[in-house]
Amino acid sequence: MKILCCEWASGGGAWWDDLEFDPTNTFVDQGHRMIVAVGSDFLNNGFEVEVFRDSRFESEMFLSAFDPGITQSTTGLSIVPVDDSVSFDLRLVRAASTADLLMVVAPETGGRLLACSHWLKLFRSKCVFPTGEFLVVASSKTATAQRLSKRFPKNRYYDGLLFDANSSDTTWPPEFPTPAVLKLDDGAGSEGMVVVDDWRDVTRPSQGLWRIESRVPGVSVSFAAIANGIGFQLLEPLYQVLASDPPYHYLASRYPVTDDHYRRARTLAAAALESIGNTQGYVG
Repeated sequence: MKILCCEWASGGGAWWDDLEFDPTNTFVDQGHRMIVAVGSDFLNNGFEVEVFRDSRFESEMFLSAFDPGITQSTTGLSIVPVDDSVSFDLRLVRAASTADLLMVVAPETGGRLLACSHWLKLFRSKCVFPTGEFLVVASSKTATAQRLSKRFPKNRYYDGLLFDANSSDTTWPPEFPTPAVLKLDDGAGSEGMVVVDDWRDVTRPSQGLWRIESRVPGVSVSFAAIANGIGFQLLEPLYQVLASDPPYHYLASRYPVTDDHYRRARTLAAAALESIGNTQGYVG
């Protein structure tokens, strides 16, 4: 059985984004290590594994993240260089047509993972990553909050405002009480987040959809889960270590999570997944 493993940052997505490629970039490095770990697991369990590699990512450097002894000629492993001679979406569809399973890792920012899901809609039964309605909801902070507000109607922290910076009809500054946070509706975590104490001090975003919500003090805990289409298995949680000053960039993770935080975070994580719906693959 053959599985196609494609990670956006290290596997050719930068061609689609029309971005310069730097294999030492943290985003590229993390994505590369992630898809190598996934590919190695499948390879060690008897699968044929095809992995996309941005052609600007030097071959030996790309392979160095695999287990010792794994090379370009390792039985069952195919490393496919991806250049700009064929558009990234067409290349992905062509490779998907000859694979039995599809594992795609891509950022939700800018609708990238949604785009991959759309391109591969004819091969949905092969996908072992989130697709469909689950992905549509999970790719929007506002849509996710709306699902959670139905699950927890008395929790005012799910109230918020969707601000469309692309529309000239939207009012700025928005009529939303402070302290607040302004963040990309489809961004991951605190990416691009602006902490607002006074709207007069904040510049209006020039484009995109933005989520505005109340600033709530607390402890940041992340959960991940493996979903199988009819349910999910929660994995161990981690504290998110954030910068002490706005915009509180993610720095690292810390383990273990204390019992009290564990129980509360697990309850919320399970409720979030259940409110969004069934899917398959790894979600966080």
